[in-house]
Amino acid sequence: MEKKSHLKAFDVKFSGLKLGKHLFDFHLNDDFLKHYENSLVTQSDVAVSLELDKQSELLYILNFDLKGSINLNCDRCLTTFDLPVSDSYRMVMKVDSEMKSDQDDDIIFVSSHDLNCNVADYLYEFILLQLPLKVTCEMAELECDKEMINKLNNISSKEDPIEDESPWTKLQELKNKFKED
Repeated sequence: MEKKSHLKAFDVKFSGLKLGKHLFDFHLNDDFLKHYENSLVTQSDVAVSLELDKQSELLYILNFDLKGSINLNCDRCLTTFDLPVSDSYRMVMKVDSEMKSDQDDDIIFVSSHDLNCNVADYLYEFILLQLPLKVTCEMAELECDKEMINKLNNISSKEDPIEDESPWTKLQELKNKFKED
């Protein structure tokens, strides 16, 4: 995906930093998520604090701290609600003259010619990691919409075949018919 000018706000300039810890703050909102087509999350309000610890000219430790909420739909009743998120992630960034193709998920390799590293894609992945397999209203301490649940149950009961209409029942009826004749 080509980097939009909005995503340049997620560039972390690491060249020229002194040894030690440096703080960067980001905000992940709806505008940020618009840059990712077909995203499972379209609304968010997440504050990200990045602590970049420069250990040497070639090694950096990145500690991400996420706090906020993402907007989801309940899988049962389709109610929209905000799911609180709070998590931390740690990555290592290595500066290397040779770009490694066998990257580890937790290690970022950057060229010695680069002056900065864009963390937008990593932040997006961190948001996706917050998604549960099954989204329910209980996660936000809410109750499912009873009216919607009733409507869905009515629709599904109309669509479900009646158990008595199984193929075995029809065969039994045919068998009984031949016995009568």
